[in-house]
Amino acid sequence: MDPVQQHWWRQSISTKNRYVDVDPDPSRHDQRVLLLINKYLDQNSSAHNTVSGNLGDAVSAVVKDRETSVDLVDMPDVSYYLQARYEVSKEPHAGMQIVYAHGGIALTYFYNLLKIPIVPFNRAAGSHVLESRKGVPNSPATLSAILWVKRGAYDGFNDVGEQRGRPPMHPSWPRDFAFGL
Repeated sequence: MDPVQQHWWRQSISTKNRYVDVDPDPSRHDQRVLLLINKYLDQNSSAHNTVSGNLGDAVSAVVKDRETSVDLVDMPDVSYYLQARYEVSKEPHAGMQIVYAHGGIALTYFYNLLKIPIVPFNRAAGSHVLESRKGVPNSPATLSAILWVKRGAYDGFNDVGEQRGRPPMHPSWPRDFAFGL
């Protein structure tokens, strides 16, 4: 069985037809996210495309899959990571990479702060504030979203966007790395 499809310990919280996965071990969540990131990079990378182009293709695939995904925990983090990495890696100038990285991290903090009161309000009132598509609930605000945006930005700095091939998975990244805000 594909490790990504394995059912981990979960406590279901109804958000219409989606679930929120509550895992007491953040390292298992990180492992699932890394498996999904590698899956999307493998499926959407071409040796003839640039690293930033392959990241862009992976971002497009994740966005498409999130439209039908019932996963409100792992898939958003995959999306945050790939989007941040793509935005930073495609920029050839180091100064602009810093702007994109810090801007993306700041926007993620802001968006998660907005979700704290809005997600429960949407559930209680049946409204659709901040939803990208009506009736598809937002993922809850989480610290892991911010950490994965930071890791994507950090890894984007290590990419050579114009190089051809699959984007590498950079092997070491401290979970508590204080990059950004």
